[in-house]
Amino acid sequence: MSGSKKSKEQFHEMFARHSAIMLLVRSDDGKILNANAAAEKFYGYPHEIFCEMNISDIDKTQQKEIKEWLSDAANEKRSYFIFQHLISNGEVRNVEVNSSPIISGGDKALFLIIHNITELSRAFESIRKSEERYRIISENSGDVIWIIDIASMKFTYVSPAVANLIGYAAEEVMQKDIELVLSSDSYKRISDLLPKRLRAFMEGDKNARTWINELDQIHKDGSVVITEVITTFLTDSNGRPIEILGVTRDITERKKNQTAILKAKDQAEAANAAKSNFLANISHELRTPMNGIIGFSHLLSLGSLSEVQIQYNEMIKTSSEHLLELINDILDFSKLEARKLKLYKKDFDLKTVIDNVIELVNAQSKKKKLSISFLMDGEIKYMITGDQLRLKQIIINLLSNAIKFTQAGSIEIRAIQESISDKIANITISVSDTGIGIPPERLDEIFEAFSQIDDSTTKRQGGAGLGLSIVKGLVEMMNGKISVKSEIGRGSTFKVEIPFEICNEALPAISNPKAAFEKQNEINKVNILLAEDDEMSCAFITAFSNFFNWDITLAKTGIEAVEKFKAGKFDIIFMDAQIPEMNGFEVSSIIREMERKTGGHIPIIAIMAYTPGGDHEKFIKSGMDDYMTKPITDEMAMLNVVNRYVNFA
Repeated sequence: MSGSKKSKEQFHEMFARHSAIMLLVRSDDGKILNANAAAEKFYGYPHEIFCEMNISDIDKTQQKEIKEWLSDAANEKRSYFIFQHLISNGEVRNVEVNSSPIISGGDKALFLIIHNITELSRAFESIRKSEERYRIISENSGDVIWIIDIASMKFTYVSPAVANLIGYAAEEVMQKDIELVLSSDSYKRISDLLPKRLRAFMEGDKNARTWINELDQIHKDGSVVITEVITTFLTDSNGRPIEILGVTRDITERKKNQTAILKAKDQAEAANAAKSNFLANISHELRTPMNGIIGFSHLLSLGSLSEVQIQYNEMIKTSSEHLLELINDILDFSKLEARKLKLYKKDFDLKTVIDNVIELVNAQSKKKKLSISFLMDGEIKYMITGDQLRLKQIIINLLSNAIKFTQAGSIEIRAIQESISDKIANITISVSDTGIGIPPERLDEIFEAFSQIDDSTTKRQGGAGLGLSIVKGLVEMMNGKISVKSEIGRGSTFKVEIPFEICNEALPAISNPKAAFEKQNEINKVNILLAEDDEMSCAFITAFSNFFNWDITLAKTGIEAVEKFKAGKFDIIFMDAQIPEMNGFEVSSIIREMERKTGGHIPIIAIMAYTPGGDHEKFIKSGMDDYMTKPITDEMAMLNVVNRYVNFA
């Protein structure tokens, strides 16, 4: 079990079983995310109702003030609050709240530990009315109640509970100076704070009357007791402060719990960071050989092969693509789970994207003799803005699933404009098939990770059961929603509804980039510096460069890439991000620094594996212009990049 998972489990187990009242509240809007058994008992709400509530449902504070304290707590400006909370039977109780910001299920949340101080509040009120009643309450309270004379700074009263707190009897404490029961640091803080509080209170600041401190007190045996001290000024008939009334509570165990929670949080974050780094490295190691296998399989298919060789090569290609799909699913799922996946918006034509996806899955459908039809709403006469690569991933996944689970019949994809307002178009993309269908009892779980329609040991379809979970995660990242309707033996329909920004640009004219590029190549040679250390990737890129008028110069280390750039004249650089000796980001930064002195700007295209979300900003900062993801499976991908960045003027 990973450290991250174990830490999370320990936290949730502690949260659920702890006797203290605990809530998890989303910091931006106050939504209650979780409540432990003690909270359910205190407030009188069952767990399922609690998790539908907002903190404003139980907090009698004004809405504006709720937003303010949520913000203060989230930004760690304050961690202690006193509120009036409403319980289920209508009773109002006074509570003190200690907060700590954490991440819960990907949400920024506040971990709240709540103490019922209703009796304590009533005790304070009783003190003002009757000293005798006050003494009765204080002597029976588990908290230490004390009074200090401001003029002499001597204790005039200490409740018997002090013996349980620091080992001294009340009479012993009464004879001690304050500094003898506090640590030196705590005494210094109080000595600095008290005059400021007194001055502010006497100048009319009512908020200065009561304050809270966390102080270290010295036990009789020499140990340190961490305490929370609530203090308030008591005044004479003229309103002048003459005494300080305080309540001291032992919070040593609470602090230990908070430390344990913070440690678990740090361990979870460290484990997530380690996992992200591992994924970045392992993706590079997996995708690099996959680049060679798929690439050379493609090159073989362009040559003269016998029928048997074509069959064998097709098996290699199909198996490699299936393995790549599994790798992609696992890495995408990990990034979604860790909230590391980011969307990158560009303007694009929806019809072109769907046409491209259909072209990609055509070979699969033809093997099973399935027809694919596409209906595009005539109202969608505009470009849209979004992450077209991730949208492609969603549609490919839905179409691939439809093909996988359909043995005969047809598949239909539709793109419909549901509504449009304020330059936002709500577009539904649906994929319908005539396949095996999904059992009604499985509809609620098919979007869960590792869930498969057929999870028997004799299943006919492969896969890790991550595809639809990833689709759901991507759709939700795009502020959309996904649904499914299905009937056993008649097929399924998956619907994805996503809001897209409408782009002002006109739809692009249809063109043939390969033909246009080849026309340019009749009179232009492209000089390419390829910084790549993997032999197979180099051989593959060099091999298909022969189809075009490209001259490839290889550099197998970062240092060699810098030297060859200095010595040669190139039109474009393809740079492996993890090239040895000096990585691709460092090489790009050096080249850009050289260009600042000499002028010019050569396009630098990163060749990257599946990387953590921050790398997109990292390659832009280093001076790279764009990136391609391994494996590069056909010549058209690189051709389009060269065509886009090389200036033939």
